[in-house]
Amino acid sequence: MEKSFPDYTIVVRPHPTEGHDVYRRIAAECRRVKVTNDGNVVPWLLSAKALIHNGCTTGVEAFEMRVPAISYRATVNETYDSGFYRLPNALSHNCFSFAELRNTLQRIVQGALGAPNGENRRALVRRHLAAQEGPLACERMVDVLEQIASDQTRPLSRSALRRFERWLTTLGLHGIRNVKSWLPGSHNRPEFQRHRYPGLPLEEVSERLARFQRCWATARIWRSSRSRRPSIASERPDGRRRKCMHLIPPLIIPVENQVREMDPKLLLACLAARRGFTSIIGSHREIDFRIASFPRGLYLNKSMTNAISRCSRSCTESGMAF
Repeated sequence: MEKSFPDYTIVVRPHPTEGHDVYRRIAAECRRVKVTNDGNVVPWLLSAKALIHNGCTTGVEAFEMRVPAISYRATVNETYDSGFYRLPNALSHNCFSFAELRNTLQRIVQGALGAPNGENRRALVRRHLAAQEGPLACERMVDVLEQIASDQTRPLSRSALRRFERWLTTLGLHGIRNVKSWLPGSHNRPEFQRHRYPGLPLEEVSERLARFQRCWATARIWRSSRSRRPSIASERPDGRRRKCMHLIPPLIIPVENQVREMDPKLLLACLAARRGFTSIIGSHREIDFRIASFPRGLYLNKSMTNAISRCSRSCTESGMAF
């Protein structure tokens, strides 16, 4: 590829769960091939002439951003390619040999071929991607969280029995994860978790938050009706309702994959802060280990396994998947 396109730099972004060493060894023999997994993929797509992938969600993002995407399927397995990976493959130009890939890329860089389009592809996107117009996804999520917080009519439990239950749950979770971390191929090994979530310096987190603030000021996406604080009501002795702002539960937001998840979850936390919520955000592994030490709050995750569900019931007010 480097020889075929001498005027372009080729950026290789390994999957966040992959090791980078094999890519770096190959790239070391090339002058214009760079291997990096820094930051969210969106700015890289904005700067790219084209994207090459194989069944990757990035192909869907490229389609929505109108960046030409190619699904390079040198090996074909219809069970996967037309099943789990159907959406990103269907929204891309498909190439089945290197010669076809090179010719397609040549047409793209010459301006003869653009991003895939067509009503069939648009219909596929409408089927799989909801709420493409109107409020942002994070706005819709915080609307739901506000309603949950507003429906809270009892003080957060701080009884000795509840604290003991939380401590016992955390202890059990520690034990289970430590045992699993020694199993062959386990995703609970500390080194694998650090690979997925290497951590961010506080200065970089602050810079990302400042960037969101600048975007908000420019785009004016916030409506004044959405800047209210959530009101949590409880019954007074006379039957009337009173507002108890101190009962607003914090949001507990675990991040499993730092590269893909950190920015959108920081955006969610920023919008939630404008509505009066406090957020605890960080490594999924570390949050789960320390969940009993946090204030009882609303636990947000992208999926809910049985173990996570039991833990959230014991250590938080509510657990939910978005």
